[in-house]
Amino acid sequence: MQIYYDNIYYDIDEDYFIALAAKACYEELNTEEKMELEGFFSSCEMWSRYELNLFINVMLQINQDLTFSIINKLSLSKYEYLRERREYRSLFARIIIKSILIFITQEKQKKAEGLIKYLKELPPIIDITEKVVGLFLEGCYIYKFEDSQMGNKIVRRSLRILLDVEALELKTILEFYYKNTINSKKKNYLLIN
Repeated sequence: MQIYYDNIYYDIDEDYFIALAAKACYEELNTEEKMELEGFFSSCEMWSRYELNLFINVMLQINQDLTFSIINKLSLSKYEYLRERREYRSLFARIIIKSILIFITQEKQKKAEGLIKYLKELPPIIDITEKVVGLFLEGCYIYKFEDSQMGNKIVRRSLRILLDVEALELKTILEFYYKNTINSKKKNYLLIN
């Protein structure tokens, strides 16, 4: 929340939006704040790390139709640099990953399925985590829409891989999301320790 207080009082739009993105991580934005962010993202023609990071942090709070529209827009050839250049690739992948999780949670099966296919087509990032996160997302999708046992098995496998490569922070984040949103039954024995 300190980031919010450090930036909210500046008269510069960039600082104000950073403050709103920080606030969005901790509490609900009010209607006016959401509308300001939606207006900002609707008018973005060029996307840099600044816009991508803001978007990642406020995606859950802005209009979901706008979120999907922006993802479709960023998939156009005009924005190929987001998928090709190293400094943007991981941020773009995070947007897709977070969107998939949002759509699975909201039971928007077709949108989640389309984005999982799209994620597989993206140029690979150098490390293994993208593949493991992709496996995790497939498991979540299968758990929610097809076969909960098989989906859970795939999720557990992906978490085991993260444990084996000592990506403990990412494992903890994905495990938390799975336990608290996808698998709301919170069966702790299903997860890897």
